[in-house]
Amino acid sequence: MKSERGYSFAETMLTLTVVMVIFGVLLPLSYHMIAKLNEQKVEVHLAYTSHQAAIERGKGIFIGNRIVEEVNYSWKWEGKVLCIDYTREKYTYQSCENY
Repeated sequence: MKSERGYSFAETMLTLTVVMVIFGVLLPLSYHMIAKLNEQKVEVHLAYTSHQAAIERGKGIFIGNRIVEEVNYSWKWEGKVLCIDYTREKYTYQSCENY
């Protein structure tokens, strides 16, 4: 209870404990959500790069690249297989699809 001198020590400690528990739960949750969002963003960029590669293949171009958000997506057709190479966080990944 608030008196003329302010809140009691117990009330202050209880409030701080509740705030710490809330942030202790929300911070890992928000980190997980941001990581998942970044993964989904890469999947969207891969899909759009595949679409562009299919258009370029119709024009007779079998190798190309595009840069999105400082990530280089290099694509190459090998017969009916489209492979897209990209680098994220110092690691190089490859996504290949059979069309």
